[in-house]
Amino acid sequence: MGLFNFSKKNKNEPVKNATTISRTGFYTINRGNIIPLNELPKTGSHVDISESIGFDTCHGVLTFESNVIEYIAFKRRTKVPIYVQAKDKTRLLTFSDVEQVIQEIDWGFEWRQLDFEDDK
Repeated sequence: MGLFNFSKKNKNEPVKNATTISRTGFYTINRGNIIPLNELPKTGSHVDISESIGFDTCHGVLTFESNVIEYIAFKRRTKVPIYVQAKDKTRLLTFSDVEQVIQEIDWGFEWRQLDFEDDK
């Protein structure tokens, strides 16, 4: 590392913020990276979105209390987010926005709902 390279970002460091605003209001999440989803697949349903990014199943949470995020989809039976839907399409999202909303979710309720679905 040269004397003048100390301010350069580590290229292996994940980008924690979206760098552009998503035209659709949807962002995929991969290892802490937020990536705008500017075109919705097929009909644009939540199922189509999750399948288009490689997840045949997922579980989603509507986040009524959040002013930033409308909906978060997770890997099935985990707290790992795979995509989010913003409430305001004109605002950039940060990964810390997503993390904050995940912490506010009533996970006891969500796990009971998943147990109910799986028992059918």
